[in-house]
This record gives sequence, structure tokens and C-alpha cells, in this order.
Amino acid sequence: METARAEAFAEGHKAGTAEASATTERQVATALTAIAQRLQTMAQHQSEANEMAARNAVRVAMAVARKVLPETARRNGLGEVQAVLDECAAHLAGEARMRVRVNGSLIEPLREKLAALPSIAGDEMVLDMVADDRLAVGDCRAEWETGGCERLTDRLWQDLDGIIERALGMGDGHSPPVKDEEFPGDET
Repeated sequence: METARAEAFAEGHKAGTAEASATTERQVATALTAIAQRLQTMAQHQSEANEMAARNAVRVAMAVARKVLPETARRNGLGEVQAVLDECAAHLAGEARMRVRVNGSLIEPLREKLAALPSIAGDEMVLDMVADDRLAVGDCRAEWETGGCERLTDRLWQDLDGIIERALGMGDGHSPPVKDEEFPGDET
């Protein structure tokens, strides 16, 4: 009888241990599943936060650029125009005339600058300079019989906005540019 009792006790103990072990395994599996789901949710939230931070950083950089670049263009407008004309020079072989439109404030400084430099396309080319106050300082349009080139700040901003929007998936690339007033607290 004592043997039967010991065997029954051992069997009961074994069954209890197995049940406890199975319960523990189920609880651990449930906990691990919950942890995995929470980690996945956290990873998704972090990814979204990282993306938002990148977008905000680009927006801030663009807002700063929109504040700084107009003054830079005003100070270096002549250099911007000359860079465009230098780039055009490769296309001017054989051209007799080129018309350059710039903001009126740049006409005289540009004439002086070009007079001090070797001719853009040879001494035989006639260079007409036209004041066009619809153009921003630093913008220009150059036209010749077989072509032309231009630097237009507004178009550069539109192109840049489109590139950024497409790169960050922020729109269709044709949306209006981000305006400074879209950033509250910016009093400058």
C-alpha cells in the first residue's frame, strides 16, 4: 500500500509539474507575443517619427533658405548673371547678337564688368542689355538667334520644391512652395 501511495504521489507530482510547466510555457509564449507586437508597434511609431523629423528638417531648411537667399542674390546678383552668361558662351559660336535682360539695378554694373572682361563670344558679337524690372536681382534672360538661356529664381524654387516633395513623398511635385508663414513663431 505504501508503494501504491508513493507511486500515486509521484504520478500526481509529475502531472502537477507538467501542468505547471505547460501553464508557464503558455504564459511565456503569450508574453513574448505581446512583447513582439509592442516592439513592432514601437518600431512603426519610431519610423513615422523619424520620417516626420526628416520632413520637418527639410521644411526648416527651406524656410531658412527662403529667408537668406534673397539677400544673398541681392548682394551677388551680378555674379549670378555673369555665371549664366559664362555658361551661355559655349553656345554662342557664330552668333552676331545676344540680348540680355536683367533687373535695371544691374545694367550699369554688368556693362562695366563685361567691358573689363574678354568678350563672351568674340569681338564681332553685339551685346544688347535691356533693363527688365520684372526680373529679380540676379535673374536674367539671354537670347540669341539660335537659342537662349535664363536664370529665374522663382523657377529654381519651384524645381527645388518639386524635387524635395517627390523625394520625401510629400506631394505630387507640383504643389505650391512652402511659405515662411507656415512656420508659426517666425517673426523675422
